[in-house]
Amino acid sequence: MLIAIDHGNSQMKTQHHTFVSGLARHSTRPPMADEVLEYKGEYWTLSGQRLPYRRDKTRDESFFILTLFAIAKELAHDGPLPAAERIDLAVGLPPEHYGLLKDKFRSYFKRSESIQFCYNDKPVTIMIRDVFVYPQAFAAIAPQKGQLKHHLRLFLV
Repeated sequence: MLIAIDHGNSQMKTQHHTFVSGLARHSTRPPMADEVLEYKGEYWTLSGQRLPYRRDKTRDESFFILTLFAIAKELAHDGPLPAAERIDLAVGLPPEHYGLLKDKFRSYFKRSESIQFCYNDKPVTIMIRDVFVYPQAFAAIAPQKGQLKHHLRLFLV
């Protein structure tokens, strides 16, 4: 399954979901939370307060945890959350960071082992098979490439 995620500093965006790029970590399961993700013995909830701006989003696990939320939301979109799934990720970086950070961003998400977490108390195991890194907004401007012949290359490369 291919899941596309735009990792914005303000919002995370997938095909079906948009949510603030904000997290709260908890040592125990928060009793009143609508959405809870448990990963490596820690509990996470989404926050309405976005994380501070980060040019390099790979410096800690925050954007990986946000990605697990995005994956879980997409997997659950059309029905019950599957217990296991193989995932290909398509992720976006701002064009000005693409050349410098694309390999680091790919390595950050690509894991050789399966990833186990619980989303709303339902266990999930995923294997991220491959990660494709694109400049953000690529899909939005690609249909206009005929009109942007000279500028498209400068903008995307």
